[in-house]
Amino acid sequence: MIRTPQKIRMIRIEEISPNPYQTRRNFNAKSLQFLASSIKEVGIISPIIVRTTVKGYELICGQRRLRAASIAGLEYVPAIIVRAGDKQCAQLSIIENLQRDNISVFEEAEGFFNLMSYHRVKKDDMCRNLSLESGRINEKVRLLSLPPSIRYKIEENKIPESVSRELLKLHNEEKQKEILEKIINEDLSRSEVCVLVKQTLRELSQKKNDEKRQKKRILNIPLCVNTINKTVELLKKSGANVRIEQSENEKYIEFTLKINK
Repeated sequence: MIRTPQKIRMIRIEEISPNPYQTRRNFNAKSLQFLASSIKEVGIISPIIVRTTVKGYELICGQRRLRAASIAGLEYVPAIIVRAGDKQCAQLSIIENLQRDNISVFEEAEGFFNLMSYHRVKKDDMCRNLSLESGRINEKVRLLSLPPSIRYKIEENKIPESVSRELLKLHNEEKQKEILEKIINEDLSRSEVCVLVKQTLRELSQKKNDEKRQKKRILNIPLCVNTINKTVELLKKSGANVRIEQSENEKYIEFTLKINK
């Protein structure tokens, strides 16, 4: 996947640009501070991995170590320089994140999505490299269809992935928000959320059916009125002395038809 790396070199931190394929957005401040303290004491045990660019170096793996080294006041970090294309960099980045500190399910999903969509990595290859089943990758990527506001609250409140997936069954953002608030406020389990989602789906289905019936009734009223008026016109043309009276209220329209003998 990557050509044989060169020896470990000491590289200035300021010469290293960020990894553009980094999926992790959130870094725990306490964890970084703890790592920085450790680096001050014993240094960086595992070198970061970079590749050369026209402007210097670009980080591939080791985002936390690089940040912690900067916090610790280091000017140089040990690095292994490799030759790698964009696809390899993206794969290495997500693999490293999966193997180290936990990343959020959405950061993970975005990594999978980017590999498949932008770097054309085949799902079978990704499953083999990451030791994941195809179905698990699909489940994670589907979570990206949740609205950004929902995803933010899920990340903020550390809602489990299994619970978050239940919200995908609701194609209604307002209902998703309502249920998410209950999950957060009432600490609902997955089974409780499942029951709540099913109940909400039934209510939405009933409401939709009621609206359809109401719409159908509304659409049929003009047709009925027109039909009655045409019938009266035909009677008049046939020579009948016809008189029609019409009244209505909130519930119905009433017609009174009088034909003289």
